[in-house]
Amino acid sequence: MSETITTDWAVRIQCKMYEPGGGNFSALLYLFKLPTIQVPHDPNTWLFDPHRIGIYYKMVTDPGPGEEDSIAVGVVNITSSLLEYFPKQPLPRNALEPEYVVPFLKKNLYWAILDENGTVLDSSSLPSLEVMVTATPLIHRRDGRPKYGEPVSYPEVTRGKPGGARD
Repeated sequence: MSETITTDWAVRIQCKMYEPGGGNFSALLYLFKLPTIQVPHDPNTWLFDPHRIGIYYKMVTDPGPGEEDSIAVGVVNITSSLLEYFPKQPLPRNALEPEYVVPFLKKNLYWAILDENGTVLDSSSLPSLEVMVTATPLIHRRDGRPKYGEPVSYPEVTRGKPGGARD
């Protein structure tokens, strides 16, 4: 068996740990094929929506000395979700490559933020929030042990959305 390379996709969510108004929250990730499907109006249904592909929980504790500017970072792998959302037909061998995935995510990736009481938070109320999509080459070696390459960020996927990439 020869080595093969695939691409592993993830969403990285980061913000200041102790940002005023930030507290504990959940960032829920969705894949929607708009315009027909949208984030449900009732946040009580968000956790159970079939289009939800992942959750990042930010839990805040009391800061220790020098931790006031700490950054909270979480990563949600979305590769299997991408494969489920692509058309139910034989996929091209390179279906997980950026030329296919980046435009798809740019149109279909959304997120919503709930505080610890289930209240909707506007992403713009968390100025340090940044949601970024990354792709990491995954080398499937002959010995069966996978080897990850260097992650590549795709800021164009989330740029322009509240809480999206800033660079």
